[in-house]
Amino acid sequence: MNIKIEHYPQKRICNEFYEVLDFLKKHSSIGTNKNWHWARWEWLLGHPNLEESTLPSIGLFKDADKIVGIVTHDMRNPVYILLNPQFAYLKPKMVDYAYSKLSNNNISSIFVDENDKELLSVITEKGYSLTTKDEYVLDLDCTHELSYDLDKKFIITDYHKDKNIDKYVAVIHKGFENEGEPNKGLTESDFPEKPHKDPKLTVFAVAPNGDYAAHCGTWYNPDTEICYVEPVVTIPEFRKNGLGKAVVYESINRCIKMGAKKAVVISNQQFYYSIGFKKYSKCDLWEKMV
Repeated sequence: MNIKIEHYPQKRICNEFYEVLDFLKKHSSIGTNKNWHWARWEWLLGHPNLEESTLPSIGLFKDADKIVGIVTHDMRNPVYILLNPQFAYLKPKMVDYAYSKLSNNNISSIFVDENDKELLSVITEKGYSLTTKDEYVLDLDCTHELSYDLDKKFIITDYHKDKNIDKYVAVIHKGFENEGEPNKGLTESDFPEKPHKDPKLTVFAVAPNGDYAAHCGTWYNPDTEICYVEPVVTIPEFRKNGLGKAVVYESINRCIKMGAKKAVVISNQQFYYSIGFKKYSKCDLWEKMV
């Protein structure tokens, strides 16, 4: 097979964006690619903090102009190797690409699924060492609608019904406990494009004062059976009111009605276990000095 390596353009939304999206719809969230749902790619390319100058370091491995593997970062570092399992023989070459093109601060860092014996063998032979850092993917069965209780002083809305950017920015800012005051007066044009982000799946719990107290966004496409949960936040003053569970379940229920059979989230927080999520996969971080 004549495999060629192409670099992703220094542009967020382009033909290659959709090529990667199609590849991930077919090959992510299964096997040893469980930690890369297609929506994680769109989330990355739509993140305002993404440095576009890092995009060309992403490697697209192609066979007859069709993507069969990707070596990508998630906000610069570390690296992920995603592959059509029929092309497993490319793993050594992809590790070499990660080392030469995606090292950062003189360190090559790669997340590897604990069950990917072939890739573990490759990176071990190439001198990588296991670190204490890891990344969990949890999943939740979606074969039936999820029930939750919500205090009557709160109501549920979504970004389709209540398109208030100031309140949206504020709940993210405060929920993640960022310093300072959230930005105000922003418009849609101030944010990078997310072509498949559904405003009806962007759910909020509204506090009595009208502010958003909690938020959950999910991503779903009928081409797949798995919805992706990202992000989930509750403003500190409104925690312990069951709002996190409410917005997560409400958002997932909307995906269930559209055909979702499973929800996944990249996290190991106890909160997700407490509302029914279970371990789906685990990746460990391996590093090597450059």
